[in-house]
Amino acid sequence: MYRIKNGRDTSLILFSPDEKNNVSIEKDTKSGTTYYYYYDSKNRLTDVVHMNPFTQKMLPDYVFEYNNAGLITQMTSTEEGGSYYYIWKYTYSNGLRVREKCYSKERRLLGTIEYEYK
Repeated sequence: MYRIKNGRDTSLILFSPDEKNNVSIEKDTKSGTTYYYYYDSKNRLTDVVHMNPFTQKMLPDYVFEYNNAGLITQMTSTEEGGSYYYIWKYTYSNGLRVREKCYSKERRLLGTIEYEYK
């Protein structure tokens, strides 16, 4: 895949599948950044991580949690280059998302999005 920024800056992004044909590795050929994708036993994406070049440790970018119906109930996303993260919690009614709430690392509510279906 080609990622084009500002109509000029182009990077080639390579993807590698796992044994179930899910994306397991994403590599930006320009920056060298590599992301690793992990899935649960039900084939749902659970984590997206990258290797920190300084500490040589895997760091999470996104972590997903699901309910029994297979819907995402929570997503934790980290800020690039920092230890700060946001927690998004999702609420559903009849299988449709009706509310998203975003919390800070300190569990303080930062914002809410509500959906209305007609």
